[in-house]
Amino acid sequence: MILLIDPVSELVGTLGEARPDLDVWHVVDVAGAERALDERSIDVVVIGPSIQHDDALEIASKLHEAFPLVSIVLAAMTEGSTLYRGAMRAGVTDVFLHDAELDEVRGVLDRAVEETLRHRAGDPGEDRPQVGTTMATFATKGGCGKSFIATNIAVLFAERHPGEVVLVDLDLQAGDAALMLQLAPERSIREAAELGDGLDDQALAGFLVTAGNLKVLAAPAHPVEAEEVTPETVVRVLNLLRTMFRYVIIDGPPSFTEQMLAAVDLIDTVIVVSSLDVPSIKNLKLSVQTLRDLGIPRDRMKIVLNRADSKVGLTIREVEKSLGTTIDISLPSSREVPFAVNQGVAIVNARPKAPIAKALREAAKDLQRDGQGVEERGERRTWTSLKRDN
Repeated sequence: MILLIDPVSELVGTLGEARPDLDVWHVVDVAGAERALDERSIDVVVIGPSIQHDDALEIASKLHEAFPLVSIVLAAMTEGSTLYRGAMRAGVTDVFLHDAELDEVRGVLDRAVEETLRHRAGDPGEDRPQVGTTMATFATKGGCGKSFIATNIAVLFAERHPGEVVLVDLDLQAGDAALMLQLAPERSIREAAELGDGLDDQALAGFLVTAGNLKVLAAPAHPVEAEEVTPETVVRVLNLLRTMFRYVIIDGPPSFTEQMLAAVDLIDTVIVVSSLDVPSIKNLKLSVQTLRDLGIPRDRMKIVLNRADSKVGLTIREVEKSLGTTIDISLPSSREVPFAVNQGVAIVNARPKAPIAKALREAAKDLQRDGQGVEERGERRTWTSLKRDN
């Protein structure tokens, strides 16, 4: 059952539509909520948007202390890192905006119900991962589709986890991630770098731009500005983002830059991208070996062969023989890719039935399983759990 606390009942219909399998019980104040929690089996408490921010946090804190096994969700009028931090300190499991899309509301409720069930089963989530999972696309040769893959994977992850995914463009001299998503950000990682040691999660949130369910931290607007983003800045930014988001997807540079080398230890999975031509395969082989030398074992890499069906006199088997290892993900060629890129739309949204879009969805599922494996091994804490602790 979902318990809604709000002087008005406007949100009842939305909650019922999002989770039609659960009844929605509406009360107008905290006293009514306490009675309902004492008398009924409540799975999720939703504090409605009609309640003032400070009052909502006070209610959340009081209910969390009295009923720690029940997840609390806040429906907010506005968003912002200050709101999120205050909410999580009050014991709120998650937050959604009052006018959020139905799928986002459903996702928040699904996660909240799961957490309540986990608590009731005696698993409070103390062994959940400490920070979000980080993945990075990487290639040492341009034109392989590295940025295309990064943006589409990020969009797909955000589709499943709205508001919990950030795309970071670390191709500092020529990043295209924002362009591929039809964004024109006024600020980038360069402005974040200017804050130095003063950069915190609240400040960093102000440098992010929104693309649907996805947050993006853009590369500098001009190549000369790349020098202002030091390796130390990259480490600070990634460490902060890993506490703010469940998934951090990095579009890496086309070489082993100082910034990329600094980020390596923070990356759970490196998505090494190549296309089906001899120069790319040569660079792929060198990249895999260099990553191993840097301490990235093969099981932390996903080798992706883009345009794998190209008729160029090479086969996947020949490539695998040259590499001495298998190709993990093969993506087909598509004439629709340039169209989507030129339109600034992810191919998985622009042409969802295209073979390349279907292949990317399968790739995202594969990568998602890797991320879940990290969580299950207890190497990271879930983003939702972490927000409650900050």
